[in-house]
Amino acid sequence: MTENEPPELGTRVRGDTIGKTGSKGTSYWVRVQCPICVTDRWASPKGRYQQAQNRIRHCPEHARLARMHNFNLSTERSPEVRGF
Repeated sequence: MTENEPPELGTRVRGDTIGKTGSKGTSYWVRVQCPICVTDRWASPKGRYQQAQNRIRHCPEHARLARMHNFNLSTERSPEVRGF
């Protein structure tokens, strides 16, 4: 990874190399992409057994919309996830 090239999805780095300070500087971060708006961002890894979530993850805005549109108070589970 050079300075001119964006990092690949799933790249794992320490926080101090990407400008995170304090306790976040000693943590590891991965490069993820939102599948809807296709924006890249650094996020904390979900674990080594969930590699798909360490590459593709909803951005905060689309995650909020997904929770809002799929909220259900009934005890029955809906058969499918509604799109938004």
